[in-house]
Amino acid sequence: MDKIKPLHYRNSVIQPIDIWRDWGLEPDASVATCIKYLKRAGTKAGELSGDDYLKAVWFLVNAVTGTSQVADEVITLVKEHSLFEFTNTPIITSLTNKSS
Repeated sequence: MDKIKPLHYRNSVIQPIDIWRDWGLEPDASVATCIKYLKRAGTKAGELSGDDYLKAVWFLVNAVTGTSQVADEVITLVKEHSLFEFTNTPIITSLTNKSS
């Protein structure tokens, strides 16, 4: 299972982030989601704090750049150089509506 884009986010063509963009809620929605993951880091059962930190970084980069592709690339670099442990998951994939 991919911790950044789990299966329940891949069941639909339209993703929450697409709705946020369409409704003009970005970048504020991504910043709020970043804060949520920072706040809960290490407290959700089955989640390592590193997983939540990765999600927070993804949303912050997405808010700053406005592009999921850049956020994906940054996550890949962060995982390679991080001091935190992550669950054994596939390479991070975008939270946007990719079919993978």
